[in-house]
Amino acid sequence: MSPANSTADSSADIEVDAGGPLADQGRRWIGVIAGLLLLVAGLAALGWLTVLIFVEYRYRSLHESGETVKENDRNVLVRYLADLEKLISLDPTNGDLRNRYATVLGKLGEHPAAVRELERARRTDNRQNSLHFLAIQYEKLGDEDKAVKLMSDCVLLNPTNPEFSPTRLRLLSNRTARLRPSNPTAKPSANYLRYRAEFGREARNWAIRAPNDHTSYLFLGNFYVDPLYALQSYRCFLMGLSKPNWMNLNRENVYIPVESAMRTIREIIHARPKPFALPYRGLP
Repeated sequence: MSPANSTADSSADIEVDAGGPLADQGRRWIGVIAGLLLLVAGLAALGWLTVLIFVEYRYRSLHESGETVKENDRNVLVRYLADLEKLISLDPTNGDLRNRYATVLGKLGEHPAAVRELERARRTDNRQNSLHFLAIQYEKLGDEDKAVKLMSDCVLLNPTNPEFSPTRLRLLSNRTARLRPSNPTAKPSANYLRYRAEFGREARNWAIRAPNDHTSYLFLGNFYVDPLYALQSYRCFLMGLSKPNWMNLNRENVYIPVESAMRTIREIIHARPKPFALPYRGLP
């Protein structure tokens, strides 16, 4: 072997020997750093999970206590609202919290703030109850069209719900009545005709879906009153009033009071100069 080759081989051996320990040391440091990062991530996740558990526990406790809060207990509601604000700051995307927060705002009469919170809640928790409450808030703010649109979306989620469909019918009926011509001989507006057609279609649909709900027939009776289809209106009111209350699907909310329906029936039967429903005169 020549001296030159011997020198070259020795240099190569030295470079390999020098590089091995350095590479091992670098890999060890990388492993240590990766382990530390995993530890930090695990601790952060554990901390966040602890926060979420605390928020959920505290919210459940507040929710149970808040169920008994009366709407006139303003001081209690304000304190309850402050507790919810603290929890929202810890868990901003919690739809349950924001929905509950909006409910309290609505009870306090803060309808614009309630709308803002409900719109935020819809990004992560677009439930049917939220749409219903949001529609009610828009109604209180005087935006009937927005309220009707939201209730339409709400009903689509569950068309047979005994609370949401009648609420939509109430909104449609009120919107139609607002545009009803004060003079019977006046030409109705295009919006009135469109709104009335929508109300009639949905009232008939609800009567088909919920034949045992007497409010469905009362809504139909209201629809046939204007313009007056006397016999059809009378039949619908009679069907609605003749059903016992226990058959009504939604006994908590009376959308058309019995007194109002009876007053309309008396007007139909005893109208002057001639009763509209003459063949049915004398019936209950």
